[in-house]
Amino acid sequence: MLILSIESSCDETAATIVKDGREVLSSIVATQIAEHKIYGGVVPEIARRRHTESISAVVNEAIESAGITYKDIDAVAVTFAPGLIGALLVGVNFAKGLAMRLGVPLIPVHHLRSHIAANYIAYPELEPPFLCLLASGGNSLIAEVKGYTDFNIIGKTRDDAAGECFDKVARTLGMSYPGGVNLDKVADPEKADMYKLPTPSVEGHKYDFSYTDCKNRNKIRKDQNRHSGNSQHKRPVHSIFLIRFTDNGHRHDGTVSGNTGNCRQRSSQTNQQAIRPRQGTGISATLMQINGNQCDRTIQ
Repeated sequence: MLILSIESSCDETAATIVKDGREVLSSIVATQIAEHKIYGGVVPEIARRRHTESISAVVNEAIESAGITYKDIDAVAVTFAPGLIGALLVGVNFAKGLAMRLGVPLIPVHHLRSHIAANYIAYPELEPPFLCLLASGGNSLIAEVKGYTDFNIIGKTRDDAAGECFDKVARTLGMSYPGGVNLDKVADPEKADMYKLPTPSVEGHKYDFSYTDCKNRNKIRKDQNRHSGNSQHKRPVHSIFLIRFTDNGHRHDGTVSGNTGNCRQRSSQTNQQAIRPRQGTGISATLMQINGNQCDRTIQ
């Protein structure tokens, strides 16, 4: 079975062809980072317009790169939520029209559930049960994956997501968007204990977390270093954020899933430190269909 998957939830227009739910034949992404960079973050209306301009070419390229034709497609999958509503509508409407024209099923895909499923493509040997740290855009959570379609969210952020925290900390240090990549360039993993950051735990909620104190502590430290003439104020080690994000004093077997420009450069090393994965880690954005019961707690 060949599934054409379309993603337009934020600032990237993406299309991929997946064979039998496991083999990626092509994956095409049109990014908008350079355009949003001048605003310090994603502007929803600009994102929507760029999706409209790019989606046809992206899908065509995905088809051509896979060496197939539109007649070979058995189903069309598309992200329907969560995400920027205008951006999502571009992908959903395009997918609906294409599925109708081809006479094939249309599969609505939940953005966060697809991130969990992407681990099965990156690591074919992976099987439930496992814990999954999901860091994607405005969403950061820890999910207990009981089965292929059975999830339970056991912890989530109470304020910012991981990527938002990276962006805001980077901004206080005079770095441009996306923040995580720029923090990564000045971060030194061997000096992860240079600054003592608070553990982002939430009292009474064992696995929930908050980044408010972490962001404030970074700003205070930056101001202190600036006044003292210490040039090290631009060396917050970004691995600290993800380690504390997943730890909270507890260690578990698990995997990492997500897709954010803030978590790409040192993801493999950081993920291993964060949750001691049993069957490997990965950050992937390939879309897959997941049907079944909704999570007990879902960030919309």
